[in-house]
Amino acid sequence: MRPSCECGGKDDAIGMMEAMVHTTQKAQRMIVHTKSAHHLCTVIVGGNVEQAAGLAKGMAASKAAAVCCQNTLPIARRIEAAATGGGLDCTVIAMDDGEENKTLATVENLFNEFQKAGLDRDAVVIAVGGGVVGDVAGFVASAFLRGVRLIHVPTTLLAMVDSSIGGKTGVNLEGGKNLIGAFYQPHAVVIDFSTLQTLPPQEVRQGFAEIAKAACIASPALFAKLEQNATAMVSLEPSVLEEVVKQAVEIKAGIISQDERESRIPHAASRMFLNFGHSIGHGLEKASKFSIRHGDAVSIGMAGECGIAVRLGILEQSDAERIERLLSSLGLPTSAPGVDANSVLNAMEYDKKNRGGGLVMALPSAIGSPTIVQGVPREDALDEIMKLAKGGD
Repeated sequence: MRPSCECGGKDDAIGMMEAMVHTTQKAQRMIVHTKSAHHLCTVIVGGNVEQAAGLAKGMAASKAAAVCCQNTLPIARRIEAAATGGGLDCTVIAMDDGEENKTLATVENLFNEFQKAGLDRDAVVIAVGGGVVGDVAGFVASAFLRGVRLIHVPTTLLAMVDSSIGGKTGVNLEGGKNLIGAFYQPHAVVIDFSTLQTLPPQEVRQGFAEIAKAACIASPALFAKLEQNATAMVSLEPSVLEEVVKQAVEIKAGIISQDERESRIPHAASRMFLNFGHSIGHGLEKASKFSIRHGDAVSIGMAGECGIAVRLGILEQSDAERIERLLSSLGLPTSAPGVDANSVLNAMEYDKKNRGGGLVMALPSAIGSPTIVQGVPREDALDEIMKLAKGGD
């Protein structure tokens, strides 16, 4: 039996995104307003971290808690100082970073710290860090006192374009990633590019994968811009990076505005499209015990899932090769030599997107035009993962 496909029309999807995302620009600061079923979220692209304190104060917060890790503690202290200077009591709480700390034990510890700090329902949680801090702090904010307000201050490129946008929060179980969590939209996101300056290149490139993914699923124009400016991207040339990040944020925010909670029924702006590269990617992370980092895993996953799309007659080989060239030009891996293919596939079978025991994947039918494929044959997936394990073609 052939897998079933639900295609999102490219023009329809982009049109809906543009209708739901409003962008303004003042000096070097760009503001993206995203609308969910619950409230409006303001994303400040090119702001400064201290603005988080001002936003919390403007929300009439009773208190604030800045959740960080050791690497982002100095940034959290800057927010604390700005909050205190503005008359807002702010407590800094540091948690351990890393996927291995996205656990219920970490959640319980933060609950206790929030209680000790005297947070009430009018408090605001400020998540200061990368994806792990944002995912965990966001989940704790969603559950503490049945929900307190949340501001994200992402400090990695990956968090800026992905985990801070869209309201997905969660922690891991032994069986897989993010199996416990909630959809919980932040009230604001502050993207300060200066936080990237101290990050090593291998950390920064994790965000390139999600930017490339956004282009693959929604914007041939962004894809071409990345092809033309790959060297400038790798060099973190400010004008190019900021414009590309803004476009990636707009793409994701637009999809979220149409499908906040990942509808089970694919449509023109399905949130499931954002999972391109993530089916194999999450399997790689789990099978490697997270030695393969998220952005690298998604990049490898996109290469493998393009191979599956070609096998199924959904994607032209030339487009698959173009996508793989772009990933390579951004310094991203497109294979995972030595990985155990069966372990990757077994991990994929626990994916939350799967329905009725079959693999469900977001695959490209062309650059900028995604498709949801239900019932991807297990043997096709395994064959492509085995290619990745052998180092690609």
